[in-house]
Amino acid sequence: MKEECLDLPDKTYMTRTFELSKEQRALYDEMKSTMMIYLGNDMISTTIVLTKLLRLRQICSGYAPTDSGDLLEIPNSRLETLIDCIEEINGKVIIWAYFIPDILHIEKALKETYGETSTVTYYGATSLEDRTANINKFEANPECRFFIANPKVGGMGITLNAANYSIFYNSDYNYEDRRQAEDRNYRIGQDVNVTYIDIIAQDTIEQDIINALVNKNDIATTVLRDTPVAWLTKILLNK
Repeated sequence: MKEECLDLPDKTYMTRTFELSKEQRALYDEMKSTMMIYLGNDMISTTIVLTKLLRLRQICSGYAPTDSGDLLEIPNSRLETLIDCIEEINGKVIIWAYFIPDILHIEKALKETYGETSTVTYYGATSLEDRTANINKFEANPECRFFIANPKVGGMGITLNAANYSIFYNSDYNYEDRRQAEDRNYRIGQDVNVTYIDIIAQDTIEQDIINALVNKNDIATTVLRDTPVAWLTKILLNK
């Protein structure tokens, strides 16, 4: 294990919470009620459970999923919570976000507040040339404070030791993705304590996701082990 053969500093985990807007809460409760129907169905599949979980995550992030697969934005205070959190941090910060609209919103807000040179991105639409350039800017340029990335794209193979803070704007249920993202600034050469901050919507499934990830559990694996119905019962009824 890396922890056994490398002398790396400590990790610290923190959370910042916010309340769902009225629109979010109504959609969230409606989706949760829909999921309750499946509790009596022993034939429910893991795929269905994870799809419903994605819908709840989207609502928590400020998006209303439609039948056509589009995402309609709804009022929410997640971005405001992120900005408040950043204002309390000195130095460079990695921001992990799973949804592309989130990456674009964060980039716009940070550039408006901290200047055009303050922020770089790293996600699917970033060219290979720009990916290398953006890593170098973040690591070497003191004016570049923020590295916004998608964990699926930027979570492996790069070093971002210039930051000792990582903020997870939202989270997936895949533990390997989380572990890889955390390791971007927890590598050889890191000589200060690293702090990981999760932004969480209060009274939602997001807390269960973070609890599972911090305890090194992959939710997809957990659903398979506990059976989909048992896992849904545990989450939806808090048992």
